[in-house]
Amino acid sequence: MPGYIPEHIISDISDSIDIVSVIGDYVPLKRVGRNYVGLCPFHSEKTPSFTVSPDKQMWYCFGCGEGGNVYTFLMKHLNLTFPEAVSQLAEAAGITLPEEETRDPQEAARQSLRQRLFEINRLAARWYYANLRNLPEAEPAREYLRQRGLSEKIQSYFGLGYAPDGWDGLLKHLTRQGYKEEDIAQAGLILKRKDNSGYYDRFRGRIMFPILDHQGRVMAFGGRVVGDGEPKYLNSPETPVFHKGRSVYGLNWAAGSIRRKNRVIVVEGYMDVISAHRFGVTNAVASLGTAFTSDQGRLLMRYSENISIAYDADTAGAKATLRGLNILQSLGARVRVAQLPQGMDPDDYLRRHGQAAFEQLVGKQSLSLMEYKLEHALTEYDSGTIEGKAAIVRSLLPDLAGLKSAVEREEYMRLIASRLDLSEEAVFAEFNAYLRNSEKSRVKKDKIGKNRYNNSVVVQKGPPVRASLERELLHQVLLEPQRAKAIQRVISLDGFQDEGVVEVLRVILKEGPEREFDWSQLMQKLSEAGQKAVAHVMVADENRLDDFEHLLEKMYLFQLDNQLSALEEDLDRLEQNPNYEEIQKFLLKSFVFWQENDFLQRISIKRY
Repeated sequence: MPGYIPEHIISDISDSIDIVSVIGDYVPLKRVGRNYVGLCPFHSEKTPSFTVSPDKQMWYCFGCGEGGNVYTFLMKHLNLTFPEAVSQLAEAAGITLPEEETRDPQEAARQSLRQRLFEINRLAARWYYANLRNLPEAEPAREYLRQRGLSEKIQSYFGLGYAPDGWDGLLKHLTRQGYKEEDIAQAGLILKRKDNSGYYDRFRGRIMFPILDHQGRVMAFGGRVVGDGEPKYLNSPETPVFHKGRSVYGLNWAAGSIRRKNRVIVVEGYMDVISAHRFGVTNAVASLGTAFTSDQGRLLMRYSENISIAYDADTAGAKATLRGLNILQSLGARVRVAQLPQGMDPDDYLRRHGQAAFEQLVGKQSLSLMEYKLEHALTEYDSGTIEGKAAIVRSLLPDLAGLKSAVEREEYMRLIASRLDLSEEAVFAEFNAYLRNSEKSRVKKDKIGKNRYNNSVVVQKGPPVRASLERELLHQVLLEPQRAKAIQRVISLDGFQDEGVVEVLRVILKEGPEREFDWSQLMQKLSEAGQKAVAHVMVADENRLDDFEHLLEKMYLFQLDNQLSALEEDLDRLEQNPNYEEIQKFLLKSFVFWQENDFLQRISIKRY
C-alpha cells in the first residue's frame, strides 16, 4: 500500500465513487429531497439526523456533529487509516494505485512497517497452527481442547495453534523467511535477552489464539498456558498494528451476525467467544480483558447500539461489568446485563445449558442498567440496616437523575422502595433533595463559569447564534474562496470560536483564495474539526437569507461586543479594588480599542 498517494489519484477515486452507494452498504438510507437520510452509525438516535449529500459528496450528522467525505466515513466506521480507506475505494472503483513513492518518507516507512508486521503475524499464525496439528509435544494442548469440546473444525475456523516450549522456534522460522529480528520484535513475538546476546520467543508452551482485525488480518496473539504456569493468559504487547484498548476479539467473525441480530454480546475471554460461536451464538465478542474502554464501546456501536454484557459472576467480573456499563451508558448504548450463576463463565453456562438457555439469559432474563446497579448495590451495602439502605439509595440517585424517561424513573424508584422495604415517598423525597442540591451546585458553577465575552452562561441550549453566524460565513467562503481575504481584513480570525471554521479559513488563505478548490483535496488538508465544519455547511439544506456583507458586519459587531464586555469586566474589578498601575493599563487598553475600532471607517464593510 503506498504511503503517499498523489492528489490527482484521490480526486479520480472521488469522482468515480458514489458516496450514497458506499455509505448505503453500511447505513440504510432514504431519499429526502436532494439528500439521503438515515440513523447515524456513530451515536444512538431514533429520528434520522445522518445526512448524505450526493451533490457535495459529503455526509454530516446533525445529531452528534460527525461529518466528512467518503474517506472519513470509512475511516471512522471501519477503523481504517487514510491509505487503507483510499486503497479500499480504489479497488471498488477499479483504479490502480501507484507503487510506493518517496514524497512523504515518514508515512511511507510507517506503512511499510505495518505491512511487514501483518505479514510476520500471518506467518507466525500459520506456524502455530501447523504445530498444533503436527507436533507430538502438542498432544497435551490437543487433549485440553478436546476436553473443552472444540473439534478440529472449530479449531481451524478460529485458527488456533500451539507455541512449543522452546526458546527460539518461531524466531528461527521467521528469520529463515528473511525477516529481521528487529521487525519480529516490533510485532511483539520475540523479546531481547537481558545480556543483549540475542532474542527469544515470547510465547512458549501455550495454546495460541490469533487476534484479527475487521479485515481479517492477524494483528496480535493471546496465549493460554498448557498445564500449570503463570500467567495463565499472555497477550501480545501494544504494537504499530495492535492497540488492545481499541480492539475486540472475534469481531471479524461476529460482525455480520451482530448486524443481522442488531445486538452484540460482550464476554471476557477467547474461550467464551469460541464456545458461544460453537453453540450458535455468533454475535459474541470479547473485550480482551476486563478493562473495557470507550474506544471499544464506540467500535461495537458501529455495528449495533444494543449491547449485552455477560462477564463472569465473580467479584472482578462484577466490577468490570460496572465499568463497562458506565462507559457504554455515556456513549448512548442500550445496555443489558446477563447475570451468570456464581462460579460460572459463559463457556461453562453454554456447555451445561446450551444455546437457547444462554440466549434467554442475555435476552429476556437480562437486567437493565438500573436493575443491575441495584442488585450490585445490595451486595455492596447491608440492606438490613438504616445506614445501608440510605447508602444504597444514595448510590443510585445519579443514575436515576440520568434517565431521560420520567416513566422509567418512577418505576425504578418504586422498585428500589420495594426491594429495600421503604415507602415510595421516602425514595421520592431523597431523589428530589438530590435534584435540589444538584441544581444549587449547577447554578454556583454557572456563576463562576460566566463567559467573559458575552456575560452569559457558557453552556447554552440550542444552536448558539454565534456558531451559526461563523458557519454561515464559512459557507459563503466555500462558495467564493476569495471572500476569505475580506474576512481577514475586517475581523480577527483569532476571535472566531469554532476551531474548525478557523482552520478551513486559514487553509484557504494559505493555499490561495483565488484558486478553484477540489473538495476531496481540501478535505485531506484539514483536521477532523475542519472536515466536520466543511461537511456541516455543505450538507445543511438551509435557507441562507443574509448576504456576505451583512454577515461580515454582524460578525464584526459580535467581536466588538466581546471586546467591550472584557473592558467592562476590567472596569468592574478596578472599581472594587482600585490600583494606580492597573488603571493606567486599563486606560491604555481602552485607548487602543477605540483607535482600532473607528466606527465611521470600519463599519463600511462593502469597501472590502
